Amino acid sequence: LKNTGSVDGMKLGIAAANTETVGGYEKQVRITELTFDGSNLLEGGAGATIPEYEAPTNCNVTVSGTQISAAVSAATAGDVICVAPGTYTSAWEGNIPRITVNKAVTIVSTQGPTNTKSIGFNVTADDVTIKGFDINTTEVVGFQVTDADGVTVEHNTFNNFGSAAGTVNTHAVYLVNGSSNAVVRSNMFNGVRADSK
Repeated sequence: LKNTGSVDGMKLGIAAANTETVGGYEKQVRITELTFDGSNLLEGGAGATIPEYEAPTNCNVTVSGTQISAAVSAATAGDVICVAPGTYTSAWEGNIPRITVNKAVTIVSTQGPTNTKSIGFNVTADDVTIKGFDINTTEVVGFQVTDADGVTVEHNTFNNFGSAAGTVNTHAVYLVNGSSNAVVRSNMFNGVRADSK
């Protein structure tokens, strides 16, 4: 597409293709190029290619075979909590099982969502990053941010989310009580309930 009006040099370029190799995405067409006057508009936006997962290299704490919540309790604000492959659970909070993160920490899996499963997170502290988990839950909320700012959710997969019988008003990532400045990027959603948000 090119502007042929009174503004010189403005050009919008669009390219699309079916480039997916992930199961269930064969019928999807992804925008592979979107430029405006030569500048890439896809970086961090819809349709951008999800980059390869990069393992953490700056761990302060390593979790293996224990609950993540125990590591958060022992951590200091600013710590990087690295989580080894496995399935991680926590006590029920109200009616939903989630791991509470109440300190400004980074929680990152060492081998990405293919190898590291979690039932979900409830973030109640500012400046938290959660990266590289398979959030596999049938409950109504996969990832809740409660009264917290500057939270980053990236490189996670959400599987079977909201599929439990009777679930309504489901949310994959849910910001409540004035939470703001959240960054949600490079996540994948599979088998998500049709009316989820």
